[in-house]
Amino acid sequence: MRMLRVYSVNGFICFWSDDACLHVCNAITKEYFTTPPYSYNTNMAQHRLVAVGFGFCRLSYEYKVVVLHEHTEFEYADIKPLVLTVGTDRSWRSLKVIPDAKFISRIESGAHVKGVLYWYLESCTLKDWPCHSKRIERLICFDVTKEEFDMIIVPAEIDGVGGVQNVISITEKGGKLCLINISHGPVFSILI
Repeated sequence: MRMLRVYSVNGFICFWSDDACLHVCNAITKEYFTTPPYSYNTNMAQHRLVAVGFGFCRLSYEYKVVVLHEHTEFEYADIKPLVLTVGTDRSWRSLKVIPDAKFISRIESGAHVKGVLYWYLESCTLKDWPCHSKRIERLICFDVTKEEFDMIIVPAEIDGVGGVQNVISITEKGGKLCLINISHGPVFSILI
């Protein structure tokens, strides 16, 4: 079994495993919680895991795990999210399809900042597919309390110029969201 670290919040660490389960661990007490497998068939080619998130709701003091799947049917792709409240839910709950999150070419690991989960999304419109020239860089945002998604356009200072720069990471630092951009030009540089 393969396991990847998703994120840590308030000392709890979340891991994803390739058996379609997530594991939330308290590193101090060594207690852990394993979710039931999420419902999408991970062996089918038309269902692809694109992101996993772990966050904390300050209003209810609950931890939530989120799974984003790309579901491709014919030539259209949608992001279908599932959410599970740790310690409360016994099964995954489906949420509405994320609007305008089509044709993902790359999605990076996410971050949790003040009750909102963020993922970096690089996509394009149907007419621009396979999006070599007109990519749209945005952040998918998930409000852990409201369980609603939104989109934010990546600032022009971070957005890649002519394919020269690429966002390689998104993280939380000091209660703020940080996008880390690396330049692959004649001079190697990092922009945060």
